[in-house]
Amino acid sequence: MKNEFYLAGGTALAIHLGHRESVDLDWFCQKSFSNSKVKKNLEETGKFELISEEEGTINGLLDNIKVSFFKYDYDLVFPLVSSKNINLADERDVAAMKIDAISSRGSKKDFIDLFFLLKKHTLEDLLDIFSKKYKNIKFNKLHILKSLAFFEDAESDPMPVMLQSADWISIKNSIQEKISIISI
Repeated sequence: MKNEFYLAGGTALAIHLGHRESVDLDWFCQKSFSNSKVKKNLEETGKFELISEEEGTINGLLDNIKVSFFKYDYDLVFPLVSSKNINLADERDVAAMKIDAISSRGSKKDFIDLFFLLKKHTLEDLLDIFSKKYKNIKFNKLHILKSLAFFEDAESDPMPVMLQSADWISIKNSIQEKISIISI
């Protein structure tokens, strides 16, 4: 199972960037997988409690840690990174996934992750990676940019435990500043 799945999402990004704590594990696989085999493997690993499942998706708790397994149809743009015997999505692939998540409904954690990614990568570069990752999906760049500056849904979210200094107002201002220099 270890070689079939890779870790992405906030925890993978927290491993790459060391910017915040993250307590859930989001595992992705590009191939179809057997839910029953994954659940059996989890039960053999520790105390597993199933929360929900459907074909290609499992959500549960493994030793009280939230774990999710997803069949994910989108190719990786960059090679996987090996860290401590697990495969991680490259931070730029995770960035594209974060932009996708924000375009639907951004959480405070997603915006914080984007803020720290933008310290290492330009927004233009991340949008280019986003378009490569989701090349088979038609998207509106203006909608994406507006979503990246729509913080209202995230305002009531709790601030995660930060390992690097950042405050919510500065994060929003910085992201808006980066968006303002993008040409449409």
